[in-house]
Formats: sequence, structure tokens, C-alpha cells
Amino acid sequence: MTTGFLSIILSLLLSCGPSNNNDVSLPDKLAKIPTGIEVTHSKTIVYAIPNKKDPEKYGQYKWHFETTVSPSNEDLTITEFGAYLWDGKEWVFSSIYGRPFNPEEFSKWYSCESAVIKKGKSFTDNNNWSKADQLNGQKRRTLWYFIGVNAEGKKFKGTAEVTTIGELEK
Repeated sequence: MTTGFLSIILSLLLSCGPSNNNDVSLPDKLAKIPTGIEVTHSKTIVYAIPNKKDPEKYGQYKWHFETTVSPSNEDLTITEFGAYLWDGKEWVFSSIYGRPFNPEEFSKWYSCESAVIKKGKSFTDNNNWSKADQLNGQKRRTLWYFIGVNAEGKKFKGTAEVTTIGELEK
């Protein structure tokens, strides 16, 4: 291969930057927990829409998507879940309550009795969202995570990224 071709390839690789949570390390809290929960979002790129429900409380704009979880191999009880925002250097925890969401919130939002996700079944929050007062045109990476335990108390995690775009949906 020629030096010019190699420099073009290297330039392209360096300019692309991370595109999913496999390209950057996970938050320390999640890194050592084995994966055992499948997590998917209805959209991986989400544009803003006007927030007509509660703009005075959460902001003028809303990014709406669904999140579905299911256990990979066995029944698990969700013990906590939440999200991290990518600040360009690391994942920073964020939630509307300033803490991870709990099993009771999971049960309610995912219609999942006792927060137990059963093998072969999926559980969906049809109203997952992010909100803000301003549109800045920027992309914001959010890593959703879920931690569950099996009958023996062993922890498992699942993660999935969604990118919000600071522009109105077209």
C-alpha cells in the first residue's frame, strides 16, 4: 500500500471518533459486571419535538423513544437502572432525580411485576425521554444501563446508547 493511501485511512479513522459504547470504556460502576441483559431503543438517533405536556417543569423540548429490556439467559430482578451522558472524555451519571432509578420505578414504567424480567419475555418503557429548554444543534450521547441479579445474587448488566440531536424533528 502507498503511504498516501495509509494516511487517508488513518485520517478517516481518527476523524470519526467514538460512535457507540463499544468504542469507549464503560463507567467504572458497570465495567466489571458481566452482560446478561439485552437493551434496545426504538430509535438510536432522536430529534427534538416540542414539549407540550410540562414545559415549565422539564423544558421546552423533548426527545422521545421506547426502551426494551430482556434477560439474555435467565430470570433477573432489576435492582437499578439509569443513564450516563458522554461529556467528551467520560460518562457522567444523570437522572431527573439525581440518583439511579429503583426496582419500583422499573416495575411501574416497564409494566414488570416485582421488577423480575423473565427469560423469553421483553419489557418496554413506551415513554422514555429526555428534555431541555434550548436547542443547540449538538449531538448528545446517552448510555442507558440496567443492573439485575439472578436467583443466586450474581449481578448482570445491559447497556444501550441513544443519541439525541439538538434540532427539531423534520
